[in-house]
Amino acid sequence: GGAPAYGWRQEPPPPAVLEFTCTSETASVQNGCPGKTYWSLMGGLPWVRYYNLLLAKNSTSKALYIEGPELQAALDLIWGV
Repeated sequence: GGAPAYGWRQEPPPPAVLEFTCTSETASVQNGCPGKTYWSLMGGLPWVRYYNLLLAKNSTSKALYIEGPELQAALDLIWGV
């Protein structure tokens, strides 16, 4: 006979949400900054990791821009780097 094998199972991290959010300087991108964001819907849920990136000043309704270092920092947090 043998002893039962016990191991530690690491749970996968909860899903991550990365939302691109307007600011007062980029309100024209979305016809004003809407109050309904993913944060307002899911920000308090313990099983969702929420991150947001602010749109850069040069964003328009046809093209969204973000700062590269901010994107990298958010992705590092999501991937645990």
